Amino acid sequence: MATKTGKKYIICDVAPAKHGKTTFLKEVIKVLTIHLGAGLVIATHWRIDQCVVFTHKKSGITILVQTGGDKEVSFVHTIEYLKTHEVDIILCARH
Repeated sequence: MATKTGKKYIICDVAPAKHGKTTFLKEVIKVLTIHLGAGLVIATHWRIDQCVVFTHKKSGITILVQTGGDKEVSFVHTIEYLKTHEVDIILCARH
């Protein structure tokens, strides 16, 4: 396990369409990207479903930020990624 506690988290922003879920999660990606070089690295990134996986170099904690999620096609790549990679925290959006 990457975390010292062994705990995993899924934090899901749930709201109807046009309530800012995707906008908020894109801002989270921007904030985390600012901290690249200060311990965070991008492990992977794919634009098709707006997903970025960050890894904290010192602790090994991984954070997956998935902005899409209202239709299955928006998270197909994420599901494939999670079949072969361990993630500690998932931040996602959903109707």
